[in-house]
Amino acid sequence: MIQEVLWKVLGMLICVVMLFVVPTMLSYQRQDAIAYNLVQVEVQAFGERVRESGYVDHMMVRELEAKLSAPGTVDMKLEHLESLLPMTEEG
Repeated sequence: MIQEVLWKVLGMLICVVMLFVVPTMLSYQRQDAIAYNLVQVEVQAFGERVRESGYVDHMMVRELEAKLSAPGTVDMKLEHLESLLPMTEEG
């Protein structure tokens, strides 16, 4: 008698997990993938604008922050990497 009740309770718990928890987890994973793709597209567009103009100004950075911002989710860090090309004299 007790075993039957325990099996029914276990069956209900598994049913709840399958009906509610799993779809919720899959939904969050899908949202993460969409957010990742959005960030990747915006950062690539920002990099392209920087390559075209040759510099980064505060307005460009603020626009990128505005496009990516959701309260408390964006932590941006810009690094300046300088590479010097050797000067060659063509004679």
